Amino acid sequence: MLIPRYTIFFFLLARALFAASAPTDALPTLQTGQEVRQLSVAEALRGYPVKIRGTVLLYDHLETSGTVNVVFLQDGQFGFCAENHAPPLDLRAGDVIDVEGVTSVGGYAPYIVHMRYRRIGTAPLPAPRSMSISEAIGGHEDAQWVEVAGVVRSEWITDRRVRMMLAAGRERLEVDFANEYAHLPAGIPPVDSKVSVRGVVSPIFNGHHQLLGSTLEVSGVDSVRAMTTPPADPFNSPTLRYNDLLQYSPERSNEYRVKVRGTVSFYVPGRAVFLTDGTRGLEVKVDHAVDVHPGDEVEALGFMEAGAYQPLLENGILRRIGVTAPPLPAKPANAGEALDKAYDCMLVETTGTLVQEMHTEMERVLLLRDGWRLYTAHLISPGNPKNTFAEGSVLKLTGICVSEAALSPDVVQWRPKSLEMLVSSPAAIAVLARPPWWTPQRVYGAAGMGAAMVGLLLVWITLLRRQVRLQTAVIQEQSWREATLEERNRIARELHDTLAQSFAGSAFALDAVASRLRNENHPIYPQVSMALETVRNGLTEARRSLSNLRSAALDGADAAGAIRDAAEELVKGSPVQLHLRLRNLRAPLPQETENNLYRIATEAMTNAVRHGSPRNLDVELCEGGDGIHLSIIDDGKGFDSGVTAGGNHYGVRGMRERAELIHGTLEITSAPGQGSAVRLTVPREAPQELANPPAGDSQPVFTLSATRPSQP
Repeated sequence: MLIPRYTIFFFLLARALFAASAPTDALPTLQTGQEVRQLSVAEALRGYPVKIRGTVLLYDHLETSGTVNVVFLQDGQFGFCAENHAPPLDLRAGDVIDVEGVTSVGGYAPYIVHMRYRRIGTAPLPAPRSMSISEAIGGHEDAQWVEVAGVVRSEWITDRRVRMMLAAGRERLEVDFANEYAHLPAGIPPVDSKVSVRGVVSPIFNGHHQLLGSTLEVSGVDSVRAMTTPPADPFNSPTLRYNDLLQYSPERSNEYRVKVRGTVSFYVPGRAVFLTDGTRGLEVKVDHAVDVHPGDEVEALGFMEAGAYQPLLENGILRRIGVTAPPLPAKPANAGEALDKAYDCMLVETTGTLVQEMHTEMERVLLLRDGWRLYTAHLISPGNPKNTFAEGSVLKLTGICVSEAALSPDVVQWRPKSLEMLVSSPAAIAVLARPPWWTPQRVYGAAGMGAAMVGLLLVWITLLRRQVRLQTAVIQEQSWREATLEERNRIARELHDTLAQSFAGSAFALDAVASRLRNENHPIYPQVSMALETVRNGLTEARRSLSNLRSAALDGADAAGAIRDAAEELVKGSPVQLHLRLRNLRAPLPQETENNLYRIATEAMTNAVRHGSPRNLDVELCEGGDGIHLSIIDDGKGFDSGVTAGGNHYGVRGMRERAELIHGTLEITSAPGQGSAVRLTVPREAPQELANPPAGDSQPVFTLSATRPSQP
């Protein structure tokens, strides 16, 4: 769509003001229109001062969105444009004026802004240069005074401005009349006249100074000269057959309107009327509403044009000459057959499976499939957009077949490329079959649900396998514990029935002998007493081993509870004040770890109470980031770390060995008269086989220090 020149001038106002504010002292003054036209865009923006004398070719005052005076002048052989923003000027074509201003960039070529003028006199208008429409719209003739010839295709009024469309062959040029009109002026040549028009070429452009087209600005009706005139009654002309359109004829020219006759088969309001002569169809484009209906017999006048596949008529007018039955639709076998030239612009009946339905502000479009071929149907009256057709339905449509053509690469001729249907309304569509339940959407949905279920099943199987592995490990651990406990109990029973009983019997016999020898003051009493003490020590160690094997204190209780019970039993009846800070562990420890932890605690507490005679005993068990922490601190006598480290203190050695078995870190600090502290750290992730200590000379980390331990 061409844009009138005056709507662009306001777009350039800000740029013109910027150009006018630029310093011009160092720029030369331009004195001819040729110098202005030869400026580049960058140079024109610098705002060269201008002083030119020229003859006014056309003056126009615009008030669409402001007040703009546009003046086209000619200086010698070159035309140029000047403008300012002021009330209407007292200028007419033929006035000779001196113009001053600065250069700027118009929409397409340089021009003059902030125009000031002084009238010198009048002169005849210069002779325009004759040229074709194609030359005038090429862009090089911007602001030039020219004369073109063509046939009037249409005339109309927009924004109180008269417009005229000229045509010469395939070229089109819009003619715009200056000043405002309420009606088409008298004396304007009618449509279908061949005319010669004098005016100024005014390009149409975009915001990037790129040419989109051109218009011809004229001052009025006196600028248009009729070369031929149509008959008074335009319908008083021979009727052509559809096949005769655009064919060679020595009697007529294809640039004038022709008349055809036919029956209306379809009407697109305000756009096109489709006619049929019984064997072929024809499209007549109209630019106004016409009162026709299917079945009307009409005569149509229009300008012949080559359509996409066959001729059509443009700028058509119609006259009803009768009424008959609406034409019946043709029935091609399929969409491929409908592409044949015999059905183009004809009313046809087709079937297809609905693939997709789309809605726009202007129309409703159906995409259909017939076999492997896709085609579209455009509903001129969309109807209620909520009443849609189900995708997958088989539809029967009645409408106009419109074929889009393409030039065949192997044969120089136009061949149909794609098919479109123009359908009047949803009433022209019948549903032959509902879509099957198994639509692609449902298939995809079922496949998605199946995939999701398979995925969930795989996740469930994975979790189940993990749970089975965990339960298997628990069962194996429990079985190992039960087997270990059973074996320990068996060994304990054997030791109790053999070694412990033997020690007990020997101790009983030796005690009786020692009592008798002591009464008799026998000289071998000391040796017997020493043997009795040895047997008693052996019995004590045997009972200690039995206690370790059976772990009676841990039966049915966790480590914290067992340590608490042992501590309370140990200080019962003694003056020792017991301070317990025992926290339950987050998860149970392996049985071997728990047993050794308990034995280290009981050994440390026993040593503190029996050998240290403390006033206070602090016992703490907690769990931190690096493992299980046990601390036993007393304020008793303490001991010499040097003697303990080098002597045969089996209690300390036992605690060290137990800490090594559970991969713990044991620290013992003490000094004579300063109490003692035993601290043990056991990692939470204990080795799988704690009963097998690592080989080599590796020793647990522990220290014996003479420093006083910190008191809680």
